[in-house]
Amino acid sequence: MLTRFTLFASVIACFASLPAQAESQIPPPPAAPAVKTQLENSKVVETTVSTGEDTAASPGTVQERLLWEGADVPPLCFDLMMMVHETVQTRISMPTCNQDPEKTILKHYVEDGWVRTDYRYKGDGADYPPLTAMYRVIGKTRDGYAIEMSSATGGSGRFTAVFVVKTSGPDLELVRNYGSGDRCNSGVASAKLEGNDVVYGFYVTPADFATIAFGDEHGLVAYEDLEASAMSCFAVQTYRNGRMEKITLKPEAFAEDQEGWTTNYALQSCMNIYLRKSVKAGKTSFTPPEFKQFMEGFLKSCKKA
Repeated sequence: MLTRFTLFASVIACFASLPAQAESQIPPPPAAPAVKTQLENSKVVETTVSTGEDTAASPGTVQERLLWEGADVPPLCFDLMMMVHETVQTRISMPTCNQDPEKTILKHYVEDGWVRTDYRYKGDGADYPPLTAMYRVIGKTRDGYAIEMSSATGGSGRFTAVFVVKTSGPDLELVRNYGSGDRCNSGVASAKLEGNDVVYGFYVTPADFATIAFGDEHGLVAYEDLEASAMSCFAVQTYRNGRMEKITLKPEAFAEDQEGWTTNYALQSCMNIYLRKSVKAGKTSFTPPEFKQFMEGFLKSCKKA
């Protein structure tokens, strides 16, 4: 699991451009639990959650909010459930999840349909870029509330997740974790509710293609045969309630060869050519069986030396 110190080792601080806010600790919520949802009209526009994708709804959409004692449940409650931490907490106390003695809350607010908290770790100077945890309620399912979460904990990483939670007295319980990742490495591309179904997509890299198709790497090696960084969103893997429905190529990712990827990785140039042929033929979306056939064709066309 990634630790905070690992994340801080990333190359670029995502929030370096954000101004520092005056430090003020949010008082803890009242002790008596009272969880409910509230519908309010919000202007929901493009957010900073995904890599170049608009995952938000259109302006004027009714946005559902999850409240505890009349206030939004703090984002740091949900942040503790993300798989990027060494320990994933499956039951969170809402009265105390915002009271980490190692963190100083800078600002708590709602923006573009996302409930956000900016904070710093104690000991970080005022010139250190704020960290941010934020979430939105996708909708209510039979099992609980579907949540899309984003956590920027320093460095270039932007960790996102989709999961379902329910309330039990003053606690939040993790019902189902549909997955999480960092940008193109399984980061959230989209998330919505269709009836009672949670429909969501994760970005994938070229090195993920074989595992998606065959269930294993099939002899292909990341960073040796194919590109696998968090900057290579070559496709989106779409699921419904945990079951994969389709894989959709993102032609802009391979419209031109990226210097370094095609020269350093043995099969990347051949894969790009293979993918462009598929786009030219009008085939950019695949069911799981179709994608398996697609990758079988790739392995025949682009044999390893």
